Amino acid sequence: MRLIAVFVVATSLLAGAQGPVPDHWVGTPKRAAVNAWLRGKTAGFDGVIDFDAVTKDPAHAMQIAPTLHMGDHLHPNDTGYNTMANAIDLKLFAR
Repeated sequence: MRLIAVFVVATSLLAGAQGPVPDHWVGTPKRAAVNAWLRGKTAGFDGVIDFDAVTKDPAHAMQIAPTLHMGDHLHPNDTGYNTMANAIDLKLFAR
């Protein structure tokens, strides 16, 4: 019997980011692989909150949508945070 629920968040996009972002984090297959594993049915988590899916730019899949960041391609703006908050299914926490 599990005493606590475990939720995970798919990692956000970093391509185009300005500032101290290590090159090996930006748009790597490792990030995609981690997100695929987190989303997978075999990972065993109680839920996945997929900020990656709701913030990506449809025209540039490895970047945050231009309307959702503060101009640095890294940090969400108010609209970005609102989008992320609305992506959380509150039913996940009803236990």
